[in-house]
Formats: sequence, structure tokens, C-alpha cells
Amino acid sequence: MGRPKAFDSETALERAMEVFWAKGFEAASIQDLVEATGVQRQSLYATFGDKRQLFLKALDHYRRQRGRLRAALLMEEAPLRVLLARLLRGAVDALESQGRRGCLMVNTASESLQLDPEMVELVRDNIHDLEESLAACLRRAQEKGELGAHQDPRALARFFVNTLYGVNTLGKVVTDRGTLEDIVKVALSVLG
Repeated sequence: MGRPKAFDSETALERAMEVFWAKGFEAASIQDLVEATGVQRQSLYATFGDKRQLFLKALDHYRRQRGRLRAALLMEEAPLRVLLARLLRGAVDALESQGRRGCLMVNTASESLQLDPEMVELVRDNIHDLEESLAACLRRAQEKGELGAHQDPRALARFFVNTLYGVNTLGKVVTDRGTLEDIVKVALSVLG
């Protein structure tokens, strides 16, 4: 009978995700991951596979974790403009509070997608999930009369996905909150 694991794999995955988020896939070393997780190299490999497999699991963990938070936010009973402002300003706040590391999905899209079809698929899944949550929120708002009948919820959802990804990209290098707030303000203006 095998020895039981001496560590919590979810905690280790969360810590690995933080390393990848801070450093990126290429720059994160196995030693960085061993130190951050507190898991010995052999145990890390035995549980998660190689660095790439660990990254894919960490990226999927991030996607599910952030997706649940975004979906819950967009399901709240609040005016559409308030919900979308919270979503976009939440990204601006996170940039400021988390050392401008941006979004792990956006970072992955910038760093590694040309190299790995599974990474591409996870980023696409994330975009799809976000688009679906936004489209559902926009349809509900349209049914309540908060959004004009002439507006296309699917097209608007795609616009807001792009805006959110853009804020996360630009916000890594633009430190003036006013610039990012201008983007949020103009994005919200498309609601009418």
C-alpha cells in the first residue's frame, strides 16, 4: 500500500498558480515551484506531472476559480451598469493591489500560446465562459428594459470581454488609474 500524500494538493496547486502568475510559464523554475509549494520535486512530479502539466492544471484552476467569481458577480441583483462597472473596476483594483501582474489568462495568451495548443484551448475556454456569463447578464438586463432592444447582447458581451482583457494588458504598464478609469467610463457608455 502506498504512502499517503503529506501535502494538500489543492493548496500546492494554488501556490503553483501564484508562481506562474507572478513569473510566467517560461520564467518559473521547478525550484521556484518547489519552494512556493513546499512540496519536494519528486512529489510534485508524481502528483502533477512535469512543469507544463502543472502549469496547465494551475491555469485551469485559475479559470475555474475566477470564472465562479465573475459568474456570481454577473448574477447579482443590481443594475447592469453597476455590475459591469464592478467587473471592470475590479480588474483595475486588482492591478493596483496585486503588483500589476495582470490576468493569468491574458499573460498566458501573450507568452505561450504559439507554443502549446492546450494552453490555447484553456484561454479560449476562459474567453467563452466569460462571454457566456456576460451575454446572460446582458440578456437579463434587456428583458428588464435596462438595455435597448436594438442592442445585441452577444456582440456587447464580446466587446466587454475585449475591454476586460485590454484593461488587464494595458494596466500592466500604465500606472495612471485615471487612464484605466477612462477606458471603463467609455466602455460603459456603449450601454446608452
